[in-house]
Amino acid sequence: MKLIHFFFQSNPHCILINKTRLLERYWKDSAEPLLLSVIYGTTISVGQHILEGKPFTLHQCTAKRNPFLDYAYILYEQVYASRQISLGNYQAIVLLSLYEISLGYSKHGMTMLSLSYMIAAELGVFDDQGMCASMDLIDREQLVTTYWTAFSATSHGCLELGFHVRERLLFHKQPFPPATASTSASYQYDLINNNHGPTTRAYFIESFHVGMVINYFSSKIAICLPTTKDNVFGLSVTKSDRNLALSLFHHDDEGTIKYKIQLVLNDFSIFIEQEKHQWTPRQLFMIETTHQLYRIHFNFIKSKNTGLQLETVKELDLNDQNIVRLLQCALPISYTLTHNLDQFIQQSCQVESEEMLDMLPIGLMAITLETVAQIFIYNYLLSNEQEKVLDHLNRAYCISKKSIWRHWTPMRSIQKMLKDFLKNKPSDIFQKHFTVHEPTDDITCFLFTDDERASLPEIEATFLNDINSYFQNMFASENTSLYF
Repeated sequence: MKLIHFFFQSNPHCILINKTRLLERYWKDSAEPLLLSVIYGTTISVGQHILEGKPFTLHQCTAKRNPFLDYAYILYEQVYASRQISLGNYQAIVLLSLYEISLGYSKHGMTMLSLSYMIAAELGVFDDQGMCASMDLIDREQLVTTYWTAFSATSHGCLELGFHVRERLLFHKQPFPPATASTSASYQYDLINNNHGPTTRAYFIESFHVGMVINYFSSKIAICLPTTKDNVFGLSVTKSDRNLALSLFHHDDEGTIKYKIQLVLNDFSIFIEQEKHQWTPRQLFMIETTHQLYRIHFNFIKSKNTGLQLETVKELDLNDQNIVRLLQCALPISYTLTHNLDQFIQQSCQVESEEMLDMLPIGLMAITLETVAQIFIYNYLLSNEQEKVLDHLNRAYCISKKSIWRHWTPMRSIQKMLKDFLKNKPSDIFQKHFTVHEPTDDITCFLFTDDERASLPEIEATFLNDINSYFQNMFASENTSLYF
């Protein structure tokens, strides 16, 4: 019992399991042995370090195993051989695979993660039939949360190894996990039975929802990018899923890639407008900021590599009219990002406790500040709205000096960049070297120059219509209205 309680106190993946239901099945001897063994084994393995605040060493958990983990593998083989499909076994396999990938035998973890998708299919995740259709709200929520957890690990692994996520994993009939604790049937059931767990559990639910939303749309963008010929290990990458209609996604020419990314970002924007009413201010800031950063960063896609390139990324060429136009178009978004960041910090400092301030998305906030600082500096050099840009540079510098960054050492480099530029602002001699273009309302200014837009073939518009029509048909059911 102590191990079960400690699991829910210390493991962030505890949101996969409803504590009340697990304890009920534990006392009735109806809980899956594999699930209990995984909970016991992983808790013993990491619990001592968490209690003592010690860091993990490389391969430490492969050298020091415990009987529960060994027994879990025996039960795992039995489940696989006899096809014992159940929600509890599905949760156990996902939990064990995540543990092994992070702290134990990585290849074992990857194999079990692959098996989890077979079990998910048996449970009806992809067609909303089978056991899934007969589950109550609590079990259905746990199934959805477990699937998204496995998907998150898969997408991160694919990006690290240079692969694309299989499109089949992106398109299914399950909604996102609950956005808040108030909309979580599992959390409310635990709350009624006085099993609500640590005070941070509500934060885990909210941040998990944000992570899955961002992960989903990021993965859709990733499959728009060209398939790499070789991954990080130098192994040849083979293209898969060509039998799907979504093979339309796979193109290597730069113009089509930008169109596809813009289509995904438009879907992302529509999703935000439809769902933001249920989000907290923290969630809204994180999701909206990510979308806006994508709108800026994905405009500056490098040209196709023709060979192995080991040099560092070059500075933007301010004599390139394409770059000048993109930088100018990025100004309105940068103004919005700066304002939203400043407001978010002020509101958080006023209403959040010290414990919750430590859980702010500092990394995302720092990336936002660095991005807008660079956009403002480049536009100042180009004499674009210099007075307004200078005001926002000063505002960004004030943001960088706030006490909220006290534990974030990388912020010093951003602060120094802003301070040095404001102290030694270049003169207007740059203006004569650049041609400043008037802004346009055409949304494609974020993607193409005038010459490029004029040269776009008619087939590209047809391509967009075909893809959009495919999306509308595929996601017409009410169960998937959350996605678009």
